[in-house]
Amino acid sequence: MISIAAPLLDALVRHGRLAYPREACGALLGTERSGRKTVTAVRPLRNAAVGRERTGYEIDPAELLALERELDPQGPLIVGFYHSHVDRPGHPTPADLEHAWPAYSYVIVAVEGGWHTSASSWALHEKRGVLDEEVLEVPRPAAAAGGRVEA
Repeated sequence: MISIAAPLLDALVRHGRLAYPREACGALLGTERSGRKTVTAVRPLRNAAVGRERTGYEIDPAELLALERELDPQGPLIVGFYHSHVDRPGHPTPADLEHAWPAYSYVIVAVEGGWHTSASSWALHEKRGVLDEEVLEVPRPAAAAGGRVEA
């Protein structure tokens, strides 16, 4: 299960819409306790899939390493990643599965014609080698502790 406050999910959607017709991508920062992830911040990242931005995404390893070095070990950690799908459903592709790492959540925001149509979250089931859909909880602002969107 992953919980993302509505303003943070809105930021993912906004990133997907602004990147359209290319895929957007970024990191989900937060905490994990007893299998429940809570996203407290999102970090947009550059899609480094040069020439393939409409059908895929790639996070620059140097940019990811810089983010990891910047994070305080006592603070929020990377609990997952997000990306958008352009003019197609928000279900994982074979490439999404191939690049998935255990223990992370993968939020996919579907953007069709420049408009957000859905959001879902997926986690790697190592034994079966598939991405299983996980519960995506979206607390509304009154119930949410808030969060920040990093530029």
